[in-house]
Amino acid sequence: MSLTQFIDISLAQSTMAKITAIRKSKESTYSPASDYWKPLRDGIKKMHQEGLDLTFLDSIPNAVDPRRRQNYVEMIKQYKLFCRGREISWFEPPSSYWSEEGLFVRSTPELGLHINGKPYLVKLSFKERSEKMDKRGVQTTLTLVRQSTYERELDAVRSVLNIRKARLFEPQYPIDDRAVLALTAEAQQIVYLWDKV
Repeated sequence: MSLTQFIDISLAQSTMAKITAIRKSKESTYSPASDYWKPLRDGIKKMHQEGLDLTFLDSIPNAVDPRRRQNYVEMIKQYKLFCRGREISWFEPPSSYWSEEGLFVRSTPELGLHINGKPYLVKLSFKERSEKMDKRGVQTTLTLVRQSTYERELDAVRSVLNIRKARLFEPQYPIDDRAVLALTAEAQQIVYLWDKV
């Protein structure tokens, strides 16, 4: 499953809500056309890969469904806010996955960026959540990407960029054993429910 699916299921507030999220996940098949933020993710990646100016992003909203345009304009504004005042250059991020209890989660970072000279592997987050859920979701995501297996090891910070808030989250050191245990327990519950739904 994708990291987004895993986070959506794990953040469900009750077992009943998890069952609903799992059922929805099992019934849906990925389609680029239905991936709301794909054009923006691809545009951000292209901009950094090719060393283009931030203004490159301004044309992206014109190519999406008119109902999405205002959201795109707002996210681009926030991404520019994040980039301003930082020296940013691209490197190719390795693919990665996390596997536990028979569950396989794709966790490949969208971006490999040197930010002010420091290498970061960046997962992009577009979700709008309450502050409490945002903190929980980021903690779960950071733990998962830190525990992931990468096709090649890099000395880079595994991070999550909440574009909506123009905020880059970095993991706390040392690793909190409770967070790793909670992630494993979450995987066990998802695998159990997935097989039953």
